[in-house]
Amino acid sequence: MQLHRAVAMLPISRDLAGLESGAFDVLVIGGGIVGACIARDAAMRGLRVALVEREDFGAGATANSLKIVHGGFRYLQRLDLARARASAREQAAWFAIARHLVEPLPVLVAARPGEFPPLPLLAGAAALYGLVSAGTRSRLNAYGNTPAETTPLTGPASRRRASAWPGARLLSSDECTAAVPELDAARPAGGLLFHDAILHSPERLVLEVIGSAVDAGAVVLNHVEVESPRRRAGRLIGAQLRDRMSGASASVEARRIVVAAGAWTPRVAALLAGRPVPSTHAYALAMNLVVPVPGQRVAFAVTSHSRSSNGVRRLFAVPWRGRTLIGTAQFAVPGTAPEPVATEAHIDAFLAELAAASPPVRLRRDDVVLVHAGLLPCDSGSDEPRLLTRHRIRTHTDEGVPELISVMSVKLTTARLLAEQVVDRLFRADGRTPPRCRTASTPLAGGVCDPSTVRNAVRATLPNVDDDIVDHLARTYGARFREVLRHRSQGLPWMQRVVPDAPVIRAQLDYAASAEGAVTVDDILHRRTELGPCGLITQDSIAMAQEALAATAARSLRPGAARSGHAVPTATATGTFR
Repeated sequence: MQLHRAVAMLPISRDLAGLESGAFDVLVIGGGIVGACIARDAAMRGLRVALVEREDFGAGATANSLKIVHGGFRYLQRLDLARARASAREQAAWFAIARHLVEPLPVLVAARPGEFPPLPLLAGAAALYGLVSAGTRSRLNAYGNTPAETTPLTGPASRRRASAWPGARLLSSDECTAAVPELDAARPAGGLLFHDAILHSPERLVLEVIGSAVDAGAVVLNHVEVESPRRRAGRLIGAQLRDRMSGASASVEARRIVVAAGAWTPRVAALLAGRPVPSTHAYALAMNLVVPVPGQRVAFAVTSHSRSSNGVRRLFAVPWRGRTLIGTAQFAVPGTAPEPVATEAHIDAFLAELAAASPPVRLRRDDVVLVHAGLLPCDSGSDEPRLLTRHRIRTHTDEGVPELISVMSVKLTTARLLAEQVVDRLFRADGRTPPRCRTASTPLAGGVCDPSTVRNAVRATLPNVDDDIVDHLARTYGARFREVLRHRSQGLPWMQRVVPDAPVIRAQLDYAASAEGAVTVDDILHRRTELGPCGLITQDSIAMAQEALAATAARSLRPGAARSGHAVPTATATGTFR
């Protein structure tokens, strides 16, 4: 595929007046991956869509995760074949439409003496997974372009498959320790190597989906919250909104409202319904750690026995952009407050759990650069947190508001599928046959070309730029990288590194402020660049982000556009997906 076929995204602008330009078919509340996918699907099927997010796009659960797009292998231990098959399909869909952001992740599950699962069971799981995911595995291999660096050199077989998406296979004990030296002390009898997928940046994925929704005609605004419902003749017809940046108010009308606000969903649904909404779930505090060591080339599982209803659970160490993500810890949370609170006691408990795991992962508190923590829905009535196993779609007819739908999910992987089911329901509620959903096959603007083609185009455009910057622009923006270069500020050193140890360049900050809806320093550093997620924010980067916001405000003469949110990096992020 030629790079010139790439389609540029329309700018993501904050036009509050656009919400009052007439009635919408659907108002989506929540700008994480679920809300973004609903807005994209609905707009692509011809509905008039508005989306509002009280913080920034992707600021909550979506951004703070192990970055894994699960292919369903983990569900085989419960013989949940339907869920495994659905996850495999959705993994393939994300790889097809966002090829610059999704790539294979080798994962090793070792068989250790006296521990579950034994090696024969892993062999059976590999065979079963091959059957469950056969169709999607073919689809993945059809795209090819698996980066060679993601495939561990553990034998001739993996070298032969370096240009394809490999299937699961058994490794010997020596191959296990060669792929993951940390396993040497555990003396594994062997192991299973399979391939999941990893996201280069969940934040960028949300922005691409949001941009696709805008291209299809949706009106989207971040930093806008719902203040109250609007009713006519006893019927819910919309919402009163407030811009949290300028304080301005707006009123929006919509025939249907979908709440996809993560942990805030019950509160927003109750506000719009005008009465309490009975909840069938509690919340768990989920937490991942970021440690600043070079990420091993293979993700691997460790076994924890400290907190689990069935006596054992798996934790994962995941390589990601030169760092290692470790998670996920889960803690029961009393009450229903949607704000995540990760305390030092939680962190210490997780570090102790890792040290007691098999094989042990011994970290000091000083090793932890960032803590990603947030609330996720779990089943009520259990002493130990059990996260929801399937997403939930709820029409609030019992509360007297059939116009209102709320959704709950803990899985980034199946957000697109959840959106498809929600949009189908919107059409059927009007007695209409849903048009065909095209979101699984229509590439996002940056994902229309394979990464190697994009890298070559970046190198041709910027022949004298360092290799890490070339790779970064190709992976972050895909086929849209030239848009970033077109939005550089005049008179500024636009190719200057924002931070010496990172490939982020100054042009990206200006592009974030002028074309990607960023209105605060946090928006730019945490969700438009990798500086926040990788723990690389400095005072210089804050100053540069402020300059970019001020320049954009001066050009557009938009009051409040240069207002900054939190001007210093925070140690605790605001949510996590498993």
